Amino acid sequence: MRITILFFLLLFSPALSRAQRYNTLIPDSQITSFISWMVVNDSRNDEEPEIVAKFLSVHITSWKESLFSTIDGGSNYSNRVLLDTVFPLIDKVNVYQQLKAAKDSLWHDGFEHIRLVKNAGIRLNTYYYSLPLFSLDRNYVVIHKSYYCGELCGYFGYYIYRRKGEGWEYIGCVGCGLS
Repeated sequence: MRITILFFLLLFSPALSRAQRYNTLIPDSQITSFISWMVVNDSRNDEEPEIVAKFLSVHITSWKESLFSTIDGGSNYSNRVLLDTVFPLIDKVNVYQQLKAAKDSLWHDGFEHIRLVKNAGIRLNTYYYSLPLFSLDRNYVVIHKSYYCGELCGYFGYYIYRRKGEGWEYIGCVGCGLS
């Protein structure tokens, strides 16, 4: 009996681990669904020439923990602008927990209209995304994203979206820049 149970655990454990590959608190399906929606529907992704797929670096962009300084007593205003702009204290704790629950540093398959590219450094016409961090009620999301299209060509920032029907709407950007 024990051998049978052990066999099934070993057999199905890879499938179980794939269900929560990126974060232990947010299902991968919610993460990939948001990113797929963003790439197709958000006009901020129209910089590239019309091609079938967008290029996304396989490396997940890291979040700067200094953005979450208000949770552990930090007082530097510039470090807390992002979270103070959108999330109340209870959501800040939830978002910080999502940051700590991140499991992987690479994107895997599962995105629509996105071609993952392995690159050792910066690659032309490539997007770079962090894991999206969701509010407690899942009605808001913030993502750090950047786009590189050459010297003096690109953008970056922390983009905020609000749920609207079956999709999302762009609210604003904090710490944004472009060239």
